[in-house]
Amino acid sequence: MVLGQDGLVVNTAKYLNGQPVIALNPDPQRIDGVLLPFDVHEANQAISLALSGSKVWRDVTMAQAMLNDGQRLVAVNDLLIRARTHVSARYRLCYEGREEDQSSSGLIVSTGAGSTGWYWSVLTGAAGIVACYVPSPKVRKVQEQYSIPWEHRGLVFSIREPFVSKTSGAEIVYGTIAENQPLEITSHMPQNGVIFSDGVKEDRLDFNSSAIAWVGLADRTLSLVVPASMQRVDLD
Repeated sequence: MVLGQDGLVVNTAKYLNGQPVIALNPDPQRIDGVLLPFDVHEANQAISLALSGSKVWRDVTMAQAMLNDGQRLVAVNDLLIRARTHVSARYRLCYEGREEDQSSSGLIVSTGAGSTGWYWSVLTGAAGIVACYVPSPKVRKVQEQYSIPWEHRGLVFSIREPFVSKTSGAEIVYGTIAENQPLEITSHMPQNGVIFSDGVKEDRLDFNSSAIAWVGLADRTLSLVVPASMQRVDLD
Protein backbone atom coordinates (compact mmCIF):
# COMPACT_ATOMS: atom_id res chain seq x y z
CA MET A 1 0.00 0.00 0.00
CA VAL A 2 1.38 3.40 -1.03
CA LEU A 3 0.30 6.73 0.46
CA GLY A 4 1.84 9.71 -1.31
CA GLN A 5 2.35 11.30 -4.70
CA ASP A 6 2.56 9.50 -8.05
CA GLY A 7 6.34 9.42 -7.82
CA LEU A 8 6.18 7.20 -4.76
CA VAL A 9 4.14 4.63 -6.71
CA VAL A 10 6.69 4.77 -9.51
CA ASN A 11 9.66 4.24 -7.21
CA THR A 12 7.93 1.46 -5.27
CA ALA A 13 7.11 -0.44 -8.48
CA LYS A 14 10.80 -0.81 -9.32
CA TYR A 15 11.36 -3.02 -6.29
CA LEU A 16 8.37 -5.32 -6.78
CA ASN A 17 7.84 -8.47 -8.78
CA GLY A 18 4.13 -8.71 -9.51
CA GLN A 19 2.70 -7.84 -6.09
CA PRO A 20 -0.50 -5.74 -6.46
CA VAL A 21 -0.15 -2.12 -5.36
CA ILE A 22 -2.89 -0.14 -3.60
CA ALA A 23 -2.16 3.57 -4.16
CA LEU A 24 -3.94 6.21 -2.06
CA ASN A 25 -4.07 9.93 -2.81
CA PRO A 26 -3.56 11.83 0.49
CA ASP A 27 -4.55 15.25 -0.94
CA PRO A 28 -6.77 15.15 -4.07
CA GLN A 29 -7.08 18.96 -4.01
CA ARG A 30 -3.37 19.38 -4.72
CA ILE A 31 -2.12 16.09 -6.18
CA ASP A 32 -3.21 15.08 -9.70
CA GLY A 33 -2.90 11.42 -8.79
CA VAL A 34 -2.79 9.81 -12.25
CA LEU A 35 -1.48 6.63 -10.59
CA LEU A 36 -3.48 7.16 -7.37
CA PRO A 37 -6.96 5.75 -8.10
CA PHE A 38 -8.20 5.81 -4.48
CA ASP A 39 -8.68 8.57 -1.92
CA VAL A 40 -7.75 7.88 1.70
CA HIS A 41 -11.38 7.35 2.72
CA GLU A 42 -11.61 4.58 0.10
CA ALA A 43 -8.81 2.54 1.69
CA ASN A 44 -11.16 -0.14 3.07
CA GLN A 45 -12.77 -0.56 -0.33
CA ALA A 46 -9.37 -0.85 -2.03
CA ILE A 47 -8.13 -3.44 0.47
CA SER A 48 -11.30 -5.50 0.07
CA LEU A 49 -10.84 -5.42 -3.72
CA ALA A 50 -7.23 -6.56 -3.44
CA LEU A 51 -8.24 -9.48 -1.18
CA SER A 52 -11.24 -10.53 -3.27
CA GLY A 53 -9.36 -13.23 -5.16
CA SER A 54 -10.17 -11.64 -8.52
CA LYS A 55 -7.85 -9.76 -10.88
CA VAL A 56 -8.70 -6.21 -9.86
CA TRP A 57 -5.54 -4.52 -11.08
CA ARG A 58 -4.23 -3.18 -14.36
CA ASP A 59 -0.85 -4.35 -15.62
CA VAL A 60 1.00 -1.09 -16.24
CA THR A 61 3.75 -1.55 -18.83
CA MET A 62 7.27 -0.61 -17.75
CA ALA A 63 10.32 0.30 -19.84
CA GLN A 64 13.91 -0.79 -19.41
CA ALA A 65 17.37 0.14 -20.63
CA MET A 66 19.89 -2.71 -20.84
CA LEU A 67 23.58 -1.90 -21.27
CA ASN A 68 26.17 -4.07 -23.01
CA ASP A 69 27.91 -4.57 -19.65
CA GLY A 70 24.77 -6.19 -18.19
CA GLN A 71 23.45 -3.26 -16.13
CA ARG A 72 19.71 -2.64 -16.28
CA LEU A 73 17.44 0.27 -15.38
CA VAL A 74 13.63 0.14 -15.36
CA ALA A 75 11.04 2.93 -15.50
CA VAL A 76 7.29 3.25 -15.05
CA ASN A 77 6.88 6.59 -16.86
CA ASP A 78 9.94 7.40 -18.93
CA LEU A 79 13.66 7.08 -19.53
CA LEU A 80 15.81 10.08 -20.38
CA ILE A 81 19.10 9.58 -22.22
CA ARG A 82 21.25 12.72 -22.25
CA ALA A 83 24.42 14.45 -21.05
CA ARG A 84 24.51 15.13 -17.33
CA THR A 85 25.36 18.83 -17.87
CA HIS A 86 23.80 21.36 -20.24
CA VAL A 87 25.72 20.30 -23.33
CA SER A 88 24.55 18.31 -26.32
CA ALA A 89 24.18 14.58 -26.02
CA ARG A 90 25.97 12.72 -28.83
CA TYR A 91 25.05 9.21 -29.82
CA ARG A 92 24.10 6.91 -32.68
CA LEU A 93 20.55 5.61 -33.10
CA CYS A 94 19.70 2.31 -34.74
CA TYR A 95 15.98 2.15 -35.47
CA GLU A 96 14.08 -0.11 -37.90
CA GLY A 97 17.18 -0.81 -39.97
CA ARG A 98 18.25 2.84 -40.16
CA GLU A 99 21.22 4.40 -38.38
CA GLU A 100 21.91 8.04 -37.62
CA ASP A 101 24.47 10.00 -35.60
CA GLN A 102 22.72 12.70 -33.60
CA SER A 103 23.43 15.70 -31.40
CA SER A 104 20.50 16.80 -29.23
CA SER A 105 19.26 17.59 -25.75
CA GLY A 106 18.59 13.89 -25.40
CA LEU A 107 15.95 11.23 -25.94
CA ILE A 108 12.77 10.63 -23.99
CA VAL A 109 11.28 7.13 -24.05
CA SER A 110 7.74 7.03 -22.66
CA THR A 111 5.36 4.29 -21.53
CA GLY A 112 1.57 4.45 -21.54
CA ALA A 113 1.63 5.67 -17.94
CA GLY A 114 4.11 8.36 -18.94
CA SER A 115 2.13 9.46 -21.99
CA THR A 116 0.10 11.89 -19.86
CA GLY A 117 3.25 13.54 -18.53
CA TRP A 118 6.50 14.41 -20.26
CA TYR A 119 5.44 12.89 -23.59
CA TRP A 120 2.32 15.08 -23.60
CA SER A 121 4.47 18.17 -22.98
CA VAL A 122 6.73 17.30 -25.92
CA LEU A 123 3.78 16.67 -28.21
CA THR A 124 2.00 19.85 -27.14
CA GLY A 125 5.06 21.99 -27.78
CA ALA A 126 5.79 20.43 -31.17
CA ALA A 127 2.18 20.76 -32.32
CA GLY A 128 2.04 24.38 -31.15
CA ILE A 129 5.15 25.34 -33.12
CA VAL A 130 3.97 23.61 -36.31
CA ALA A 131 0.53 25.23 -35.97
CA CYS A 132 2.17 28.67 -36.08
CA TYR A 133 3.55 27.88 -39.55
CA VAL A 134 0.81 25.60 -40.83
CA PRO A 135 -2.50 26.73 -39.28
CA SER A 136 -4.70 23.67 -39.33
CA PRO A 137 -7.26 22.09 -37.00
CA LYS A 138 -5.56 18.74 -37.71
CA VAL A 139 -2.31 19.96 -36.16
CA ARG A 140 -4.08 21.13 -33.03
CA LYS A 141 -5.93 17.82 -32.94
CA VAL A 142 -2.61 16.05 -32.46
CA GLN A 143 -2.41 17.49 -28.96
CA GLU A 144 -5.52 15.52 -28.02
CA GLN A 145 -4.08 12.19 -29.20
CA TYR A 146 -1.35 11.83 -26.59
CA SER A 147 -2.89 9.23 -24.28
CA ILE A 148 -1.71 5.62 -24.55
CA PRO A 149 -3.34 2.82 -22.48
CA TRP A 150 -1.27 1.78 -19.48
CA GLU A 151 -1.25 -1.87 -20.62
CA HIS A 152 -0.14 -1.12 -24.19
CA ARG A 153 2.90 -3.31 -24.97
CA GLY A 154 4.80 -0.59 -26.73
CA LEU A 155 6.76 2.60 -26.08
CA VAL A 156 7.28 5.90 -27.88
CA PHE A 157 10.49 7.89 -28.16
CA SER A 158 11.09 11.54 -28.96
CA ILE A 159 14.30 13.44 -29.69
CA ARG A 160 14.69 16.71 -27.81
CA GLU A 161 15.95 19.63 -29.90
CA PRO A 162 17.94 17.70 -32.53
CA PHE A 163 20.76 19.67 -34.16
CA VAL A 164 21.68 19.17 -37.81
CA SER A 165 25.38 19.53 -38.69
CA LYS A 166 28.06 17.92 -40.86
CA THR A 167 28.28 15.06 -38.37
CA SER A 168 24.71 14.84 -37.04
CA GLY A 169 21.26 14.45 -38.55
CA ALA A 170 17.62 14.70 -37.57
CA GLU A 171 15.76 12.24 -39.76
CA ILE A 172 14.83 9.94 -36.87
CA VAL A 173 13.12 12.22 -34.36
CA TYR A 174 10.14 10.12 -33.25
CA GLY A 175 9.08 6.51 -33.31
CA THR A 176 7.50 3.57 -31.56
CA ILE A 177 9.23 0.66 -29.86
CA ALA A 178 7.46 -2.67 -30.15
CA GLU A 179 7.89 -5.76 -28.01
CA ASN A 180 11.10 -7.67 -28.82
CA GLN A 181 12.25 -4.78 -31.05
CA PRO A 182 14.31 -2.49 -28.78
CA LEU A 183 15.81 0.83 -29.78
CA GLU A 184 19.61 0.65 -29.94
CA ILE A 185 21.62 3.66 -28.80
CA THR A 186 25.43 3.89 -28.85
CA SER A 187 27.00 6.63 -26.73
CA HIS A 188 29.48 9.02 -28.33
CA MET A 189 29.93 11.01 -25.10
CA PRO A 190 33.45 10.73 -23.58
CA GLN A 191 32.05 11.63 -20.16
CA ASN A 192 28.86 12.66 -18.33
CA GLY A 193 26.55 10.58 -20.48
CA VAL A 194 23.67 9.24 -18.40
CA ILE A 195 20.33 7.41 -18.52
CA PHE A 196 17.79 8.65 -15.96
CA SER A 197 14.70 6.76 -14.83
CA ASP A 198 11.42 8.59 -14.13
CA GLY A 199 13.13 11.93 -13.60
CA VAL A 200 15.07 10.78 -10.52
CA LYS A 201 18.69 11.95 -10.76
CA GLU A 202 19.88 9.30 -8.32
CA ASP A 203 18.22 6.53 -10.35
CA ARG A 204 20.58 6.35 -13.29
CA LEU A 205 23.19 4.51 -15.34
CA ASP A 206 26.39 6.06 -16.67
CA PHE A 207 26.31 6.11 -20.47
CA ASN A 208 29.68 7.06 -21.89
CA SER A 209 31.65 6.22 -25.05
CA SER A 210 31.60 2.53 -26.01
CA ALA A 211 28.40 1.93 -24.02
CA ILE A 212 25.47 0.51 -25.97
CA ALA A 213 21.91 0.64 -24.62
CA TRP A 214 18.98 -1.42 -25.82
CA VAL A 215 15.77 0.33 -24.75
CA GLY A 216 12.55 -1.65 -24.80
CA LEU A 217 9.81 -3.17 -22.68
CA ALA A 218 10.62 -4.48 -19.22
CA ASP A 219 9.88 -8.12 -18.43
CA ARG A 220 7.63 -7.12 -15.53
CA THR A 221 4.74 -4.72 -14.98
CA LEU A 222 3.24 -2.61 -12.22
CA SER A 223 0.06 -4.35 -10.94
CA LEU A 224 -2.00 -1.33 -9.89
CA VAL A 225 -5.26 -2.06 -8.06
CA VAL A 226 -8.07 0.09 -9.51
CA PRO A 227 -11.84 0.57 -8.96
CA ALA A 228 -14.24 -1.46 -11.09
CA SER A 229 -14.83 1.56 -13.37
CA MET A 230 -11.14 1.53 -14.35
CA GLN A 231 -10.62 -2.21 -14.74
CA ARG A 232 -11.67 -2.41 -18.38
CA VAL A 233 -9.63 -0.69 -21.02
CA ASP A 234 -9.75 -0.57 -24.82
CA LEU A 235 -6.27 -1.30 -26.15
CA ASP A 236 -7.28 -0.51 -29.73
